[in-house]
Amino acid sequence: MVVRYYDVPVCWCDACSTMLADRICTLNELRTGVEEKEYQVDILVPRHHVPELNVVKTGRIVSQCFERYYTSTTVKRNGKGTAIVWFRNDLRILDSEALFKARFSSDMILPVYYVDARLFQSTYHFGFPKIGALRGRFLIECLADLRKNLMKRGLNLMIQHGKPEEIIPSFAESFGAHTVE
Repeated sequence: MVVRYYDVPVCWCDACSTMLADRICTLNELRTGVEEKEYQVDILVPRHHVPELNVVKTGRIVSQCFERYYTSTTVKRNGKGTAIVWFRNDLRILDSEALFKARFSSDMILPVYYVDARLFQSTYHFGFPKIGALRGRFLIECLADLRKNLMKRGLNLMIQHGKPEEIIPSFAESFGAHTVE
């Protein structure tokens, strides 16, 4: 078996995910029950090796993680209604567990981000700003990128201002949502 090293990107953009999707097809050959020694297989191996795992096992774990999100398009949706996906800190969509669950538990998905004014206040004890100018700009750029990536998949990010604990119940009731992820 020949193990080739691929850098698993930290960026989850479409260009990187396309590179990963091309490598997953070859890994399915390992699961057919034939000896591994007979194949020349490409395995995804992260740049930073986990000390307790050998290279082959690490590659399999990484590939199984990515395989779930690439092969899931063949699974049929079994839910009805609307699901609200509430984005908080993790603004990625490729490996979003909330989007994955909502996709198969409902017919319609409403991705939402709540801009809470409390994030922009200062800390209680010392008065330091919780979010400075650079982090605020980074948040705006991340939200723009999230909206762009969701639009490519047919979803539109709704950005609401206010306290989430006050807005979510009325928002879910008005759209008839059965779950908030």
